[in-house]
Amino acid sequence: MTCDHQILIYHNFDKSSLHIFSPKFQWAELKSKYPDVGIVSIFEGKDKEFLIKELTKLEYPWPIFYDKNRQFFSLNQLDTVDKKNKNFIPFHLKDGIAISGAEVGVFPYLEEELNKILKIED
Repeated sequence: MTCDHQILIYHNFDKSSLHIFSPKFQWAELKSKYPDVGIVSIFEGKDKEFLIKELTKLEYPWPIFYDKNRQFFSLNQLDTVDKKNKNFIPFHLKDGIAISGAEVGVFPYLEEELNKILKIED
């Protein structure tokens, strides 16, 4: 990813539903409205084929990585993140560094956050 601004989403799909990735969350609109923001999703879970099938069916338009051994979670010490649900952790990155959590799932809130973060750079 070459975008200065990114949203990284860690998701353990064995312990949390993939519902958040459905098209009703306006992923395609987000992608076209904010072309300078990249979204990368790291998925952890046992059934890679299930993940591929579901994300294809949901038409999720962003790059994904599959981490069946929980390496991303461990190496980035996500167990220390101050968040109750550690199975779904989204955050904003600026030049590869986490700058804040991200409100993923409620499009108007995410859009508000993106406008604020991108405005800082103007």
